[in-house]
Amino acid sequence: MNILVSFFRGRRKLAVWLGLVAFAGGLAVPARAQPPPSPAAPRFPRPTYFAPRPGLPFYHLTGSPRLLGRLDLVFFPPSPPPLGSVPAAVDPGDLRFAAPAELAPFVNEPFYAALSAHLVSPDPHDWLTDRQKQQLEAYRASKGALQAELLARLYTLRDVEAASRRQALEKFAREQTPRLVELENRAEQLRTDLIGDGNDGNAGGQGISDGPGASAEEMRAAVFYGSSLSPAQRRLLREIVVETEEGAPREASPGPDGRWLFFSPETALVQLPPALPAELAAKVDAYENLKNTLKSELRAALGESGRSYVISSRAQQLAALAERQEPRFATLEQLAEDIRGRLQGLIADPLHAPRLPSLSPELEERISAYRKAKLDLQKALLAKVQEVTGREAIDSAVMQDRVQQAIAAFTRENSLRYAALEKAKEEIRSDLAHVAAAHPNGPGNDQSADRLLKNFTDSLQQHELWRLYYEYRIAVFEPGLSPEQRRLLYASAVEKLVLPLPGGAPQPR
Repeated sequence: MNILVSFFRGRRKLAVWLGLVAFAGGLAVPARAQPPPSPAAPRFPRPTYFAPRPGLPFYHLTGSPRLLGRLDLVFFPPSPPPLGSVPAAVDPGDLRFAAPAELAPFVNEPFYAALSAHLVSPDPHDWLTDRQKQQLEAYRASKGALQAELLARLYTLRDVEAASRRQALEKFAREQTPRLVELENRAEQLRTDLIGDGNDGNAGGQGISDGPGASAEEMRAAVFYGSSLSPAQRRLLREIVVETEEGAPREASPGPDGRWLFFSPETALVQLPPALPAELAAKVDAYENLKNTLKSELRAALGESGRSYVISSRAQQLAALAERQEPRFATLEQLAEDIRGRLQGLIADPLHAPRLPSLSPELEERISAYRKAKLDLQKALLAKVQEVTGREAIDSAVMQDRVQQAIAAFTRENSLRYAALEKAKEEIRSDLAHVAAAHPNGPGNDQSADRLLKNFTDSLQQHELWRLYYEYRIAVFEPGLSPEQRRLLYASAVEKLVLPLPGGAPQPR
């Protein structure tokens, strides 16, 4: 299975290059993706009006400085990446307003966009009240405690036989799920309270264009502002937006590496093993067909409601659809759980890390130190390149020449560091050659040492990605969890990926 998925398509070439090169050095967990300590209550300092990045005038985004007095800013969360993909780098071509850091703990919450409007509003009347801050902090603390409780239970069961572990998790799910239902209700209430009596975006289909279905922008607004969607529809609609805007590295039919599937929880994108047994493949087809039917109905209904000029009529249309779809959402979850059970034995145990090749602790430490030094040097180079490119695209010949000159200058300035890295690499290769020679199946030459180093490096990168996506993988594949528990773990996983927060754009009042 190819885990190095190029996810954020259509972005600037530099952004993709930065992400892939930064990961190539491979720390145990990249610094920006280190799992945070136990969730702490977020702090909400006095909001300020977030200006564009230095050097970018306001009117560049609006076309007219006079329009700024009639604009609000809104931010939407990043799209969760496919399971096991290399985390994306910050897009240097993003010319939008920088997102407030206070949004980071809420990247998978339904109130993300509504909260963002309060954090960046220039009007003091729109700032968060003390009561709202306390509610957000209490919500975050409760959610963190429930996540810790679930992870602790998973840890205690990690070495239990699969069938017994599933039974234990199903029992614990019955105990914990009622509290998770209450937590999700609190999140929905926070969304409603933060929207308040102001502009409710495309709520319930308001403002959606007349056509066969809603656009990606309209659906994205409805995800966070829609008042007539059920929670299940809201989650599914966000998956539609991710699928529409980002695309997916998947094929219509299974390829040599297996088919891609938007699975459960919603927006989780996974690659299944190749050559699935016929009965399991039929279950996957049934799951995908049912989900696509629900998506088509929801998208069409949003477009239909946009043609209704009576707000109550729009709300009634969507509420009726929610009632009709509710039993099929339950069927979808049952299919997903059946698929998880049938995948056991075909995929690695979500609770156990892949095994690394057997090397001495001293040699492993030297390899890790070498890769850390290499990554530090690469990150310094990327920072230098970003200084040169600034806000410009790198497609022009002039910009490409400037980048090449910057790389050449950096290489000259850091020649001693590069030489030290090369020396460390040769010493590691020499020691690995001795290891390969001692192996009964190894010829013991330089090529064997290179192969052994590559195998170790590849295995270590897989191990790093396993750590990075630990909770994501459990949320998707571990049998016995309730849908609410899966969403709880998935939200924690997305938060710990520390994805770059997309910039905001001015929205007319």
